[in-house]
Amino acid sequence: MSIAAVLSQPPLVARITTFQDGVFADVQSRFIEFHCSVRFAMRWVDPCWCLGVYDVPRGVRSRLAPHDVLWSLPGSDVHLFSNARDPRFILHVAIYEGDADAATRIARCCPHLLSDAAIGMALELDEINIAASLVHLHGPCSGDSEWIESLGRSLVPHIIRRGSVPYLEVLRAFLPTAWLTKWLRFTIKYHILPSAFYIYTFCPETPGDDDPLIYARTSLPETL
Repeated sequence: MSIAAVLSQPPLVARITTFQDGVFADVQSRFIEFHCSVRFAMRWVDPCWCLGVYDVPRGVRSRLAPHDVLWSLPGSDVHLFSNARDPRFILHVAIYEGDADAATRIARCCPHLLSDAAIGMALELDEINIAASLVHLHGPCSGDSEWIESLGRSLVPHIIRRGSVPYLEVLRAFLPTAWLTKWLRFTIKYHILPSAFYIYTFCPETPGDDDPLIYARTSLPETL
């Protein structure tokens, strides 16, 4: 097979370039954009609070209002909280845009851009395919206990409320241990049956000595 024939088949090109060092051609424009066009600045939002903002000349479609185009993105919107320009923006903005192919390719060719924050962001934005791909590349969460606890206050309840086993499976792969008893109680209290079944079955660390099932106000204990 000639080189031209190979290069004309995107699946083959993607497979071949996976084994090469450097930035893949199909996502090169995102790296060029970041280094040549995207600007970062700290801006005061009130007398006591300064916020990091990325200016994106091409514009990014808003997650909250899909018909609106954003020319500036607060770092917090893409889970970047540094007071300096962060190269992880390249990956995080692809996740924000829901571009699964770009996000996966960027993470493959530049693994140093892939962090726990990127996976947490993908899950929080309900980008399940991106999250699954990134967990596969990154492995379990490497954050400290304080960072994981922050997920327990926001991300974990968000996923549990969905009652979706595929989402729970990705979250479990990302956080394979230390699921809390209160999360099982939460599913029972609010009658989230799929999540309750999953957590009770696959997260053996969740039932406490005072098995939370006995405190449920539903018929779920008998079902389980």
